[in-house]
Amino acid sequence: MKIISVRDIAALVKQERKKRGWTQAELAMRSGVSRDWIIALEKAKPTLELGLVLRAVKALGIRLDASSNADNMRRIGSERGIDSLVAPDTSRAINLGKDTHSVNSLNEDEAEYS
Repeated sequence: MKIISVRDIAALVKQERKKRGWTQAELAMRSGVSRDWIIALEKAKPTLELGLVLRAVKALGIRLDASSNADNMRRIGSERGIDSLVAPDTSRAINLGKDTHSVNSLNEDEAEYS
């Protein structure tokens, strides 16, 4: 699943909540937010506070890892014995489990939610 919008994150949260058999109220309690806030998240309200979104994601056990394309290129290069590779852009990626999800921008401080 490629994450490129608020709707993608909302769909992932709703899917994971239902997979666990949790109600919106239970996710709200585990995240420290109101049920109305969870409803807004699942409806992909674009003005939701990122810190609270990350709390809900953490409560669901979804792992987020962020790295720049340059970091990924360096890692791939080092695995292949290449001294340096430079990525052409500065976009970011979020890894959720085994999948990588592109993001336009993400501050590392915001990604460190655990």
